[in-house]
Amino acid sequence: MGRKVISLNGDKWEFGKVAPRRGLKDVKQWMPARVPGDVRADLLACGMIKDPFPEKQNELSRWVDDWDWWYKREFKAARGARRTFIRFEGIDYHSHIFVNGDKVAENIGMFAPVIVEITGLLRDVNTLSVAVEHSSQYQQREETLKCQMGFGWDFAPSIRTMGIWDSVSLISTGETFIRFLGVEPVQISQHDWELKVTAGIDAEKEIDATVEFVIEPDNFEGAQQKHRVPLAVPAGVSEHTFSIPVKNPRLWNPWEDGPRNLHTLSMAILNGKKTVDNTSERFGFRAVNLRENDGRPGDVWTFEINGKRKFIRGANWVPCDSLPGRVTKERYGALLEMARKANINMLRIWGGGLREKKDFYDICDELGILVWQEFPFSCPRTNHYPKTAEFMKLVSKETNGILEKLYNHPSVVHYCGGNEFSYVRNREMVDRIGKIVLKRGGGRAFKVSSPTSGEGHNWKVFHGIANIGDYRKDNTAFLSEFGLQAPPVKKSLDKFIPEKHQWPVAPRMPYAAIELTYVRSEQMDRLRKLIPFGDRELSNAEYWTYHDAHLFKLFRYAEQIGFSDVDSFIEASQKMQAYGLQTAIEHIRRRRFNASGVMFWQFNEPWPTICWSVVDYYLEPKLAYDKIRRAYSPLLLSLDFNSGPYSPGMILQVKPFVINDFHRGFGKTKCVTRLLGPGGAELDKKEILMDSVPADSITTLRPFNFTLTGDAGWKISCDIRTGGKLAAHNEYDLSVCDKKPTIKAIIAANWLMNNLLWI
Repeated sequence: MGRKVISLNGDKWEFGKVAPRRGLKDVKQWMPARVPGDVRADLLACGMIKDPFPEKQNELSRWVDDWDWWYKREFKAARGARRTFIRFEGIDYHSHIFVNGDKVAENIGMFAPVIVEITGLLRDVNTLSVAVEHSSQYQQREETLKCQMGFGWDFAPSIRTMGIWDSVSLISTGETFIRFLGVEPVQISQHDWELKVTAGIDAEKEIDATVEFVIEPDNFEGAQQKHRVPLAVPAGVSEHTFSIPVKNPRLWNPWEDGPRNLHTLSMAILNGKKTVDNTSERFGFRAVNLRENDGRPGDVWTFEINGKRKFIRGANWVPCDSLPGRVTKERYGALLEMARKANINMLRIWGGGLREKKDFYDICDELGILVWQEFPFSCPRTNHYPKTAEFMKLVSKETNGILEKLYNHPSVVHYCGGNEFSYVRNREMVDRIGKIVLKRGGGRAFKVSSPTSGEGHNWKVFHGIANIGDYRKDNTAFLSEFGLQAPPVKKSLDKFIPEKHQWPVAPRMPYAAIELTYVRSEQMDRLRKLIPFGDRELSNAEYWTYHDAHLFKLFRYAEQIGFSDVDSFIEASQKMQAYGLQTAIEHIRRRRFNASGVMFWQFNEPWPTICWSVVDYYLEPKLAYDKIRRAYSPLLLSLDFNSGPYSPGMILQVKPFVINDFHRGFGKTKCVTRLLGPGGAELDKKEILMDSVPADSITTLRPFNFTLTGDAGWKISCDIRTGGKLAAHNEYDLSVCDKKPTIKAIIAANWLMNNLLWI
């Protein structure tokens, strides 16, 4: 008889509050709860707090942080010869775990699994209870490995989450327990692969066992492969490695390169004919390497998947809810489907966020979206994390736990130490993480931080208020952050800022200071007293800045188009965001493979906000979403021309490029570029015929000119037609362009930040 797993997720839990360090019996009121979940999410479901996301209602539940919270539920488990374990995938943050009143574990940390044997404590009906300590004790985010964003960020509220935020399960086995099963596929030759299997085994006593492995298709039809080896298992916890040869496996590919073939590896430990434990993991055969960029010695930023170089068309991913415990597979799925439809092939899981739940990585595996995973470190305010032995021990535990969770996912191809901090000032911590990744990372590459050598975060635009055209000066090997804020669509804005507080609004002090000091709006209580009574613009600005708007910068870009009310302000801001992202993306793509990838900031958002996202909290896309979908088309007709402003009679000198990120070529191809006037009237047209478009290529076509006739309202439409069908479409709106000069002093200040803060 093998393993039996029972989920302890769901709504059979209860929770209640107590003063810090008080026990289960001190809970005065028990209320229904859900796991995975979050204290605030449960309080909201019980009607005990208002939704913290609309208006400034987050302030109404600050009291939650001052209490310890107990969770409990009953479960049945058969007593007898079988061993029984409880596995928590993630508890936030300092927890104490009890079974039938006996304390079985204490844990600090949010991301590493907690596994506890409870065999000797079982009754017919059992009580599992978990005390989660109050989060108000954590004042310095750098001293914890909690989600850094939860302390407040420039796109996220200060909500110090608590609760059982990831899954819980009950596992019963024989006398031997497989604690971990890791599968690393290694390509030996064109046709030969090897599975390097790592198993952590916990045995009650020494046994001479047989280990049976079965490899079989998960999402396609095919034959099984079995492999048996003898194994002397010592008593206690031990680690074992195995090598399984595999011939001509069907490979897992990124979505534009082929099918996402997934396999299952099952492992069973046999004592004689008896199965004492068994488990399985899903994985994919794929090889990952990083190599130097073209013409850039030392800049190792070109990803290679299954021996083929891959240009990265990526996006930054942040937690999709500020209460991450309540994120469901359905929410992950909706967002990741939108990412895939936008032609995104990699997501950078930002270091101020999470190790996401298993569902996230499962869906990325299935969709063929690559994952760059950062460890939970970002922007330390003192520029370094603690150097104490206690903190380093916590770093090791959480790093090992994160790697264990992600080990078998073929979509995860890259690890990074974290976001925007100095490697020099955090060398001991980062080197420790790097050594663990080398041992436990499943063969993935590791970069010490982002940005690091050759990589760029370009914030000259927006934070440096440079012109959009300044993106064309970017010479980085890999552009992993850049972007502009834009408000969401009006129906989303209405859900979190009351209409009476939406307009008029202006970038005035004291709230304009927020975007210079990076102090959050809720931390500005003293300044609120300075607001003149009845000043509507300032009163409205409080709501906008509370939800993260950088009004001074938003106005600087939206004024290039013009606006008169909230609707036109939203439209102008969204158009400038779309224009900025398109300009940067196409500039980097035209530098292929001198630059090997581009990732805009940011795809999604964790609460209703005015930020850099292209999909808002309510899953409504901004105008930039469709622009990215076109600019990220694997097959693209990209035009390089002067960035404006434009006027009647101007001659537009156009340099066209055909970019093909597919690893397949196309036959006879027609590139059609049209100059359009108001109402879409065609003013001019250029056609270029190509005998073929090579695979994995960029082709420079012959330049041409357009003369801007008429008054204004020009657009350029680009089509690629091959095989008699429309293969790609791209557009440029010449009414959206730079109309003000760049302020060089702010560019200089931005340069100082980039060159002093992160070294």
